[in-house]
Amino acid sequence: MRIKNFQTKISFWSGVCLLSTAAFIVTNFALSMHRWAAEHKASTIIEAKQYAVSIAEKHAFGIKALLEIPLDSARTLAQAFSGIKNPETLIEIDRQETNGILKILLTQNPHFYAVYTAWEENAFDEMDRGYINDIGHDQTGRYIPYWYRNEDNELSVRPLKGYDTPDGEYYQIPKSTLQECILNPFFITQKDQKVFIASLIAPILVNKIFYGIVGIDLILEKLQAQVNRIDDIYNGNARILILSHDNTIVAASSRPDVIGLSISTISNDMLFHDAPSGQSPKRSSSRVEYLEVDTPISPGTASSSWSVRVIIPMSHVLMKAHQEMKAARKDLYWMIVVNIFGVLIFMIIVWYSAGKLSQPIRLSALALKSIAEGKGDLTQRLPLHSKDEAGMMSQWFNRFMDNLQELVIGIVNGLNTLVDSVNNISVSIEKQVAILSQQSASVSEITGTMAELTTSSTQIAEHASKVAELSEKTLINTKQGVDIVQHLESTMEDINGENLRNVQEILALGKKSKEVNKVIEIINNITDQTKLIAFNAALEASSAGNSGKRFSVVAVEIRRLADSVIDSTRETEIIINEIDASINRMIIDSEKRAKSITKGLESASNTSDTFMNIVSSAQTTTDASHQISLSTQQQKSASEQVISALREIDEGVKQSTESMKDIRTICNELQELSSILRHLVDQFHVFEKQK
Repeated sequence: MRIKNFQTKISFWSGVCLLSTAAFIVTNFALSMHRWAAEHKASTIIEAKQYAVSIAEKHAFGIKALLEIPLDSARTLAQAFSGIKNPETLIEIDRQETNGILKILLTQNPHFYAVYTAWEENAFDEMDRGYINDIGHDQTGRYIPYWYRNEDNELSVRPLKGYDTPDGEYYQIPKSTLQECILNPFFITQKDQKVFIASLIAPILVNKIFYGIVGIDLILEKLQAQVNRIDDIYNGNARILILSHDNTIVAASSRPDVIGLSISTISNDMLFHDAPSGQSPKRSSSRVEYLEVDTPISPGTASSSWSVRVIIPMSHVLMKAHQEMKAARKDLYWMIVVNIFGVLIFMIIVWYSAGKLSQPIRLSALALKSIAEGKGDLTQRLPLHSKDEAGMMSQWFNRFMDNLQELVIGIVNGLNTLVDSVNNISVSIEKQVAILSQQSASVSEITGTMAELTTSSTQIAEHASKVAELSEKTLINTKQGVDIVQHLESTMEDINGENLRNVQEILALGKKSKEVNKVIEIINNITDQTKLIAFNAALEASSAGNSGKRFSVVAVEIRRLADSVIDSTRETEIIINEIDASINRMIIDSEKRAKSITKGLESASNTSDTFMNIVSSAQTTTDASHQISLSTQQQKSASEQVISALREIDEGVKQSTESMKDIRTICNELQELSSILRHLVDQFHVFEKQK
């Protein structure tokens, strides 16, 4: 739907803007309130958790003290009994005296249900065989008395049971760990009532050797009474639980019926709504409804620890936050109502104001309608109602119509002048088109003649260039030939020098071979003397008898060596003679090669002179070819420049002709447009007499 009324548009869009602003403010307030509520809730939970931790720690100390009393008693008895087996003390005490100590301890502590001790086989006094099935003993005779209170609250004794089985944790755990321990609570029935008990055991050790235990069974009523007295957390709306190491409930404020059950089978709803324990086998699925804080309790040196758990309903923790949130929601609702009421009042005010503002515009629209329906009546003017923006709009509209009226009159006068000028331009253009056509034909003929001349110059330049290129190649090849001949001449001189050096070295080698012959003659003389000496030595050795046999062997070996040297020198002499013959032949061949090399040098020198003459002639031919090629190239360039200029002139003439034709077309169009514009201007009434 399109809104045509100006007053309605102003009211509509003002209302939309105001509603958007109000919605933004309310939404921002709601988001801020939600953010504040979340932060306040988180801080409240943190404060409640810190408060619960401090309360749990405070009461954990008291509960720890209650547990440490029996544990200290058991530890003291265990340390005293260890003196029986300690070689440094060797306390002498029998079983009857020990029973008396146990009875005294049980009598003086009414919250103890039982006090007992259990020893290893023959560990107490090595007299177990004498106490088989005696009072407080079983068939083994071990010292295992269990002093307890019967249903009449009298002290009785019986032997411990199950101590030597895996189920006997009260004995097996301290025996394996050598540490104190607190067992899970259990109950006994006395006069149809359940009495919950927890066992605290201390081992009897001497130099880390286990001899037995001392244990105390504590009645848990005192723990239950202590947690029942705790009502200072959220006006008694919280629950305090004491849990053993395996999460068995030892005490629970306001719910003693859940003692002995595992916390995993108890729901928080049961603890706060007093539901029977048998109706809730599973924990509450909504754990966020409660705040839970655990504080561990580790009395003495027990290997297992208990804990104090404080459970607070989140409804009580967040009660104040919910109240503040409720008040904030109420403020939000009031803000929405006030905003709606304010928007309605503002819409009424905007509707009235928009009507006042739109009245001058409506009157102006009616005046413009009458101008438009008057078919170009430029003498129409708007009335002036006020001096505000609407009045200024009417004033400037009238000023615009005055200017437009003057403009249309100027256009009419200009059209008359334009038509006369266009007619004169058309006549001049027809004359220019005829002259340009004649000039274009003359330039085309000159361009053809110059093109033929340029073609001939191009062919001459190409042939001159080829001749110059061939001359260049000939000059280059000739210079290369000169270089080759000069290189050959230099190489021949090097070969000649090398040949002379070889001849000298061969002559020197012949002299050295003769010197070697002299050395061989000296070696032969030495060898002959050595053989003579060896022969004389053999004679002397034979005349010496047995004492000269070894010397005779040496003389024989020396003579053999001399014979071998003579044979070697003979072979060497033969080889040296062969070398002398070869040297002589090499000398003769070298002299022949020297003569051939000399002739080659003379031929290379003559060839070099010939090539130098050829180079001089080729250089002259090349210079002439270049001069011819340069002249023809210049002639070709001049012809191309002339042709280019003629073509540009021809192109300019053609473009001028086309431009004149376009101008003639434009003049015709201007004449048509002038007629159309005159027809349009004639529709406006610019003078009062035209109406």
